[in-house]
Amino acid sequence: MDVEVVSPRQLPLLRGLLRTHYLEMGAMLSRPVPRIDDRLRRLDAYQASRTRVPCLFVRDDLPVGFALVHRDATDAPQTHEIVEFAVAAQHRRRGIGAAALSAMLQRWPGRWRWRCHAHNRTALAFWNTQTRQHAAQTSRCAAARDEKDAHVDYEIWVDRRRGTSA
Repeated sequence: MDVEVVSPRQLPLLRGLLRTHYLEMGAMLSRPVPRIDDRLRRLDAYQASRTRVPCLFVRDDLPVGFALVHRDATDAPQTHEIVEFAVAAQHRRRGIGAAALSAMLQRWPGRWRWRCHAHNRTALAFWNTQTRQHAAQTSRCAAARDEKDAHVDYEIWVDRRRGTSA
């Protein structure tokens, strides 16, 4: 399994995966995700930005998931925030998400943050497991529940010298 930074040629593929992800989220929350088309148009900004990294998860030459990462280049160590992360439904429960996260943490050490909707039990289980697993291999780790926002926020620090492994 590889994590690839999306090329301009792969952008339509990422748009399709992201649209499906938003539709799934809307179904899970029993309400549509607002302004999906506006959100998809924002992907163009990723190609022109040095601080936004669109990633595809590729297995056996097939795209099986994606992540949208924001990086703050002014921080030392660098801060990375996963703003979207999904594995296509037909490829879930095969370790792809865990392998993709491990690959991203190794490739880009520093401070990592992500958040998960508190009503998404499957995603919560995944992120709790991954945070615990990587906490043993990182210098710092934290998780906090934001009741007002209905999210759980996670943060870990990956030391450049140590990296992580799954």
